[in-house]
Amino acid sequence: MTDTPTFAMKNMTLREPDAPPITTGVVAKSPRSRRYKFPPMPEDAKTRCRYYFFGFPATYRALSKLAVGPCISFHGPSAWDGVRNLRTVSGYRHLHLFRGVVHEGEELEDEKGEDTSATPGEKSTYVVGVFVNIREYAHRRPTEEQMDSLIKILGEPRWYKDAWLKTDFDLYGVM
Repeated sequence: MTDTPTFAMKNMTLREPDAPPITTGVVAKSPRSRRYKFPPMPEDAKTRCRYYFFGFPATYRALSKLAVGPCISFHGPSAWDGVRNLRTVSGYRHLHLFRGVVHEGEELEDEKGEDTSATPGEKSTYVVGVFVNIREYAHRRPTEEQMDSLIKILGEPRWYKDAWLKTDFDLYGVM
């Protein structure tokens, strides 16, 4: 009797005899599936009473034009429908719609910037955010391939200061 257990199978082989050996090592990722490396955050991101988003400026009209398929709203496509489609197209499911403070000298395409910021006089715009500087969400990072597909559609991303205070972040509904 042998010490090796044997199994009785009718003419079934689990692996071809010529097959290469199975390795248990870590498989190297392709360069395109590596996590995207964000540029450094602004200096005041750690000391301010607001979060910072890394994302793309967008207008409500432009996002609603990206909507495909059934809409959430009865009144036609909304910006949320466009973000939902961007999640599908890019393969990155942690895209969210935020309000970011407009940078000085930044031109907005078809909106003048709403005064919805926590600080009077600051103008804000929609930001399709891919990352927010909150410890609980630090693992949510797109790959280089996902960012490339978003950059082709939305242009160059950058850091935006949240138009709302940290205490109001829950109003965005990020899960």
